[in-house]
Amino acid sequence: MEETSDSLFNVLSPLALGRVALPLHEGVAKLSNALCQTPASLAPISKKVECKYCVPAKGHEYLYTHPAPNSLVVESVNHRERQGQPAPTPKNKNQRLDSFRRKVYSSSSFQLRVANHQALLGWYEFNLWGSLHKSEDSLQECDRKEFKALVEEGAAAARASLQAASDAADTAAQSMASAVSRRQTS
Repeated sequence: MEETSDSLFNVLSPLALGRVALPLHEGVAKLSNALCQTPASLAPISKKVECKYCVPAKGHEYLYTHPAPNSLVVESVNHRERQGQPAPTPKNKNQRLDSFRRKVYSSSSFQLRVANHQALLGWYEFNLWGSLHKSEDSLQECDRKEFKALVEEGAAAARASLQAASDAADTAAQSMASAVSRRQTS
């Protein structure tokens, strides 16, 4: 990451590489590896079969009663039916890639907005921990050390949160730039 002169990230030290390592559960890693190795072309599934569930009537009587005609459930179903079905995936390879690039751009721009909010909250949190130093003088001597340690730990956590927001924003910006450049080259 380049050194920024922005007031939002000025609390981060430019000398230390701030990386956040998030643990990944072993079971999740196995599932994601298995999904990545599964072929993408699966046999088509009938939509009629996909929507039907066989439930025994005994003990599940509430499933067999119909909602009132003016209920919220009926209104929402009718509203969804009026909207129609989403457009199918285009047959043309270039149109499919263009659709995929738009989705990548859209999701990365959302990720950038989330990182922006995360950075703002981290900055406010850091300022909040910094303002607590003023109340240190009103404490007794035995409580000051504990309070000072608590404030320093909170400020360090806020710095880590700000660094994570900076890294997330950097990743999102790179994803957006990649989506734009791939669209321009094709």
